[in-house]
Amino acid sequence: MRRTLPAALCIALGGCGGGNSDDPARSATPTRTAATPEATATPTPAALDPLDWRSTEHTGQPVRLERSGSGFLGVETRAVASLTRSGSFRWRSKTASSDAFRGSVARGVPIAGGQGGAIKALDPRTGRVRWSHPSTKYAFTDGRRVYAPAAGTITAYDPRSGAARWSVPVPANVEQSQTGSGVLVVQTFPTGGAPRFLVLDPASGATRAAIDLPRDHYLTLVGRHLVDAGSGCNARLTGYGLDGAVVWRRALKLGRTHDKRCDSYFASDVGGGVALNASAGRPLLLNPTTGRTRWKGPRGASVDGTAGGHLVVGQPERQRTLGVDVRTGRTAWTYRGITATWLTWRGYAATNVMCEGKQCTVVLDGRTGRQLLKVPGVPESFVPGPRAGLMTRIDSGRRYAARYGYVTLPGP
Repeated sequence: MRRTLPAALCIALGGCGGGNSDDPARSATPTRTAATPEATATPTPAALDPLDWRSTEHTGQPVRLERSGSGFLGVETRAVASLTRSGSFRWRSKTASSDAFRGSVARGVPIAGGQGGAIKALDPRTGRVRWSHPSTKYAFTDGRRVYAPAAGTITAYDPRSGAARWSVPVPANVEQSQTGSGVLVVQTFPTGGAPRFLVLDPASGATRAAIDLPRDHYLTLVGRHLVDAGSGCNARLTGYGLDGAVVWRRALKLGRTHDKRCDSYFASDVGGGVALNASAGRPLLLNPTTGRTRWKGPRGASVDGTAGGHLVVGQPERQRTLGVDVRTGRTAWTYRGITATWLTWRGYAATNVMCEGKQCTVVLDGRTGRQLLKVPGVPESFVPGPRAGLMTRIDSGRRYAARYGYVTLPGP
């Protein structure tokens, strides 16, 4: 579930000082700093655009929607569901609640967490259980197979038949996972608090690399590289290949947060680059192959994604969002207003804002910053297809109750 506006405001109002600076010895290319030439506020009409449909209210919060036949499959915090093209429920199946695995869809089959430590595959037409296998709450999928950690092993299952494709031992329970670039990356803790990351072949389970890191370190999969963003005031960043070999290193000196603690970087994959967001300092975008800086942002900002060839950069303290040209580092557009984290996909950027005391979603054209839509709810997932759409979560006054909302996206 995406962070909603009140949580974002808490972060924005926390206030922070300090900063960070690049190690000049490691910056072999000029650093581009964002500028805002003749920034123009984006108009925000008061009236909301209509949704294509909204579902009936139910307990549990929608987090994802995918097309399935003539309708949709929905994943919620406490259920998976099948909906018609007009948003009526065909069926809803309640599942075990887990922040680690709330459900997924693999090869058109809805996969849910089960009671008593299991995962189960449901028939997309009826919602009945097709198969069930033991698993911890850290099950995951890559869209082709279902991966179930259990009792010191990880097993890959065919989502349609439930047949085991392979099973391999792991040194400790799997507690995080990432997929992409033809690999699985799983995090274990075989020696207390020090993590070991395994890079596995999804077709066979063979181990391609095992990387041991110190406490409080984490690897992020970015394209065909793994990046350790380091820890502490003098962070040492490391880029690894998928075979575990070190391909670059660089040092960064970070400042301190408002409570005088060492700031820290959080790495993510943004447009094929390594986005580094700090609590108080300046965000960076690095080349994942070399570790060199592509772009350095304004202090206190965060890189949320890319849309229409632009970085979408939030500045909560200045109540604005910048669209930054990835190639030149120059600001192409500015959206003014208090927003939460941006959700991006292709040429679209969506976030939630307050509309007369209620949550609503603004959708921008990522190329120009022009507002395309303003609809009820909080943006949860883009829905690809011949006519792409956006699913929003419409919370009600009842505790933990919500509706699905859906709108077709206009061509940017």
